[in-house]
Amino acid sequence: MISAGHNDGYIEMLHLTWSDTGRYEGPTAQAIRSGQVVVVRDIANEPSFAPWREAALARGYRACIAFPLKPKEGVAFGGLVIYSAEANTFSHEELDLLEELAEDLSFGIHTLRTHQERDHFQKEHQKSAEQLRESLFDTIRAISLTVEKRDPYTAGHQSRVAQLATAIAGELGMDADRIEGLRLGGMIHDIGKIYVPAEILNRPGRLTHGELEIIRSHPEVGYEIIKDVKFPWPVADMVLQHHERLDGSGYPHGLKGDEIILEARILSVADVVEAITSHRPYRPAIGIEAGLAEIEAKRDQIYDPDVVDACLRLFREKGYVLEGAGLK
Repeated sequence: MISAGHNDGYIEMLHLTWSDTGRYEGPTAQAIRSGQVVVVRDIANEPSFAPWREAALARGYRACIAFPLKPKEGVAFGGLVIYSAEANTFSHEELDLLEELAEDLSFGIHTLRTHQERDHFQKEHQKSAEQLRESLFDTIRAISLTVEKRDPYTAGHQSRVAQLATAIAGELGMDADRIEGLRLGGMIHDIGKIYVPAEILNRPGRLTHGELEIIRSHPEVGYEIIKDVKFPWPVADMVLQHHERLDGSGYPHGLKGDEIILEARILSVADVVEAITSHRPYRPAIGIEAGLAEIEAKRDQIYDPDVVDACLRLFREKGYVLEGAGLK
């Protein structure tokens, strides 16, 4: 409860409730329970006011009026009580004015509570969404590690590709949510390699045509694994298309130009740079300049020129470092 005007401890001793038993039949309880205005014109002679009469009279209160606070439709959620130093007061004009005041207060309080409830719901919804998203990424990280455990030579490859791809996307000005989707796609772009036998993945020598075809099947295998997962981003297409090339020389479907989604075009550049830079079972790490020279030489031929330019700026102008690259 709150009060305005002369109080002197009165409100603290009221112990109000709108229960319908015993001493709680006062005007406030009646107004809240009934939803109607209750007028006590003479506190000294009002039987229902007996529990508070002495304290009220001692403070000079002689009459009071109680208004229910409630929305236009619905039950009362509180009450507004106004005391007067004169008995038999509150004219019809005053009643109308005060009733309008109570309605305005009711509307304001109800609106404020509605906004607070909405804000609380939105915060809880956002919190739940963030928790779900974090759980999703934790699951994806676990899947990524499962794939890389089978191939120690490329451990960390997917993570580094995801990091570089998101940096390129940021340089291109992509929005934050789309970048999050790209990061997730990068973390599992090679998930289809779980189908490739470990002895082929780790072989230091030249692969046979059949073995090479098995490795080249990993984008389609990865697509089949995740195509039915309801991601809010085109993750399955990222996985399927990350080896496609602008001129149609890529695989598995020989897509060209804008047939390849932008996320996959970014992943293809990040994938090549990381692969050339890092150690592989069939060759030592070559270094970042070799990776950059590769995409620069084939800019606008097999790699998206805007993506290549963004990647080059990151390394040559902004000091980007591919963490863990070059390590066996």
